[in-house]
Amino acid sequence: MKILMLVNWRVEKKSFNTRNLQEPDFFNGKEYWFFKNNLSCEDEIDVIGLETCSFISKIEYKLFKVYIFQTIKNLFKFKKYDIVISHGANSGIVLAFIRRLIKTKYKHVLFDIGSFRSGSHKNGPIDKIIKYASKSIDYVFYHSSGQFQYYKKEFPWLLNKSEFVKFGIDLEYFNKMKKCEKKFDGICIGSSFRDWETFFKAVDCSELSNHKFLVLGRDKEYFNKLNVPSNILFMNKVSSNRMIELINLSKISIIPLKSFEFSYAQMTFLDQGYLGIPIIAGKTMSLVDYGVDGKTCLFYQPEDFFDLRKKIQLLLNSEALRKELADNNRKYILKECDQQLMGKIVCLKLRQLVKDETI
Repeated sequence: MKILMLVNWRVEKKSFNTRNLQEPDFFNGKEYWFFKNNLSCEDEIDVIGLETCSFISKIEYKLFKVYIFQTIKNLFKFKKYDIVISHGANSGIVLAFIRRLIKTKYKHVLFDIGSFRSGSHKNGPIDKIIKYASKSIDYVFYHSSGQFQYYKKEFPWLLNKSEFVKFGIDLEYFNKMKKCEKKFDGICIGSSFRDWETFFKAVDCSELSNHKFLVLGRDKEYFNKLNVPSNILFMNKVSSNRMIELINLSKISIIPLKSFEFSYAQMTFLDQGYLGIPIIAGKTMSLVDYGVDGKTCLFYQPEDFFDLRKKIQLLLNSEALRKELADNNRKYILKECDQQLMGKIVCLKLRQLVKDETI
């Protein structure tokens, strides 16, 4: 089985991971990400990221929200593979459209992170193009069970060739939990799809004024138009090692989210959970498959700053609850959200596709 994976981020290709990059960001020519230990010695895998066309990709994504050049540049390479996998519809919809026009022997599999476009162009010409192209896709994996209802309504032809598979993290990489004196009462990690306004309102009160919170991923200038409480510190993006250090220095993690019909914040949620930090997060379609409210984490109603404030106060005031949630969450992730388990499920389906077995 020969596999080519198209991803919409930069991938460093070297023999050794000298910069300690996370597995999705590094390819040594033999093993990659969740395929590790799930492929036989006869299998081959290759990866194409945006590293060779980063300037063009920024422009085309800003204009069209898809990566066109990545597909066009490598189009004639695809025939060497049994399966081409697109991670994200913005990397896959161009190929899907081409395959509606030209028949190919290779299969096309999509990891649909963004629910194609989550209705952003509903009933318009782009919507019609996306639906037309999607009919050529051979199989779809998605990481939020709620996406099933979305497909049922908008893409019913995908129901019999799609599957919910839980996102899994690299447990070895994030097995770095350390007991140390806490420097921050709470940490909030992220740069996209975060509900900063609700978070700022939640901690802007007398009850939390003496508590220190860290926003990691954005500098303070980014929030010029918002009322930022004085007890929040800011730090721009850092290395993975430094991020882990800062998580270990924090009592709790807060993931402020609005509701969208796609998968987001799952990696942030699981990475921190396995590091042993108790988590408060917006109760969104993206995360309800990965946590049990009151047992492995605390959920709050999205955009309800008062509910978020209550949950922050509750968790900061109870060391016993923090320990209970953190311990339960770590056990849950170990059992349910290992990337090796995700890879095992995915590779089984890929082999069935190559053999044209009934899915």
